[in-house]
Amino acid sequence: HYVAQARSWLPDTIGARTWYGVDDTATSVHVPLYSCLTEISPKWAHPKNDLTRNGDITKFSFDSAFWVMNLVANMAYDRWSLIYPVVADEIAATEAHYLELTEHIEKQAIEAYNQGNGQDVVRLLTAYSVQAQNDIVQQWLELWQRLVVMFRDGQVITPDSSVKANGAHVGSPGYPSSWYARIIEDTGDHYKIPESPTPPDMPAPTISKLEVPGV
Repeated sequence: HYVAQARSWLPDTIGARTWYGVDDTATSVHVPLYSCLTEISPKWAHPKNDLTRNGDITKFSFDSAFWVMNLVANMAYDRWSLIYPVVADEIAATEAHYLELTEHIEKQAIEAYNQGNGQDVVRLLTAYSVQAQNDIVQQWLELWQRLVVMFRDGQVITPDSSVKANGAHVGSPGYPSSWYARIIEDTGDHYKIPESPTPPDMPAPTISKLEVPGV
């Protein structure tokens, strides 16, 4: 998935920019790519070409943008309401960072272009995009690691210095009320405790421990 920008007021090497992402739109971050690039990171390349051997559709690799993005996405699927907000915040912060950084890089590129250094523009934007591709793969791998720590075993684990035992608060969020209602609807009276045949005002029978065999 991608967002393409064709900015006619800029030189072609700078104005044609794509914000590109792999895997699900909702769970992966976009990286800036330019039409003038002379290379891409092997971490983002298709496994069938000569740039990479970083996994394929049946072989996992920590060095593959596709697989690392899948790690985060698949972590979020089963507990979307808890995990996805963390992923969404990471996406928003990362893309805001690259929007700001890209503006700074493009100012350098425009300056080089105006000085007649077209090849410097290509080298600058290529190096920037490749670095961004590599950094995002590492960042998303670290995000997945944080999610595993924070949401393991169906819990929510957050740092808490007041907890002397392990420095973390461990919470069990449970399930939404709609799920409990579904259990009641599906099981009917299966788990209902039957009423006791003993009248409530009648004392419960007692037995001496001397009457218990073996005592």
